[in-house]
Amino acid sequence: MSGPVARQQGPQREGIALDDGTWVDVGRDGKWRPSAGERVRAGVILGIFLGLLAMLALVFSVGDDDRDQDLASADDTTTTTEEPVLTTTTTLPPDPSSVGGEPASIHCVGDDRGGAELRDRGSTAVLVLNATSRTGHAADIVERLEELGYATTVPGNAGRLRVSSFAYVPGYCAEAERAAFELGLTEATFEPVDADALSVPLGRARIVATVGSDSL
Repeated sequence: MSGPVARQQGPQREGIALDDGTWVDVGRDGKWRPSAGERVRAGVILGIFLGLLAMLALVFSVGDDDRDQDLASADDTTTTTEEPVLTTTTTLPPDPSSVGGEPASIHCVGDDRGGAELRDRGSTAVLVLNATSRTGHAADIVERLEELGYATTVPGNAGRLRVSSFAYVPGYCAEAERAAFELGLTEATFEPVDADALSVPLGRARIVATVGSDSL
């Protein structure tokens, strides 16, 4: 037989040898098929190839697990820091019209006294003006005020009033209100003093009590 294929016979092998050295057995049906040795070799090669694929898959799998663990560790070590809430306590200054920090009455909200406490009665001189028809009534009020501890000045007279009026120098409205309350003149009115309108000099007085018919 000539050509690339030659039939070989011998005690150990029977078949066809190709030019590349591969043996091919010829079956009873006359068809060529790889010999048993070639099939074993092909199986070994296939097994090695599959083993390499399995090893590569394992390496990639282990790499993914390590990466997942690294990400999980990073998540575990991540802490959320909440910004502290700063609480400040601010003490506001007293309202200028307040008395010792307490709100001023409706009569004195416009009198700026810088939140000062009530002054002593002895340092709050009162000028009493008689606005009634009773003679000597102003002297009677002066006596009552001095019994309460107030300092007084020489009394005088004023035009007739039904309701008593208390005038005060700036910052003395609360003291004027106290004097009216202690005299029982609950209907009295309050206003800043107008020294030019007085019938007598203001002198050292800080409150002008013009007592009307409600004081009788």
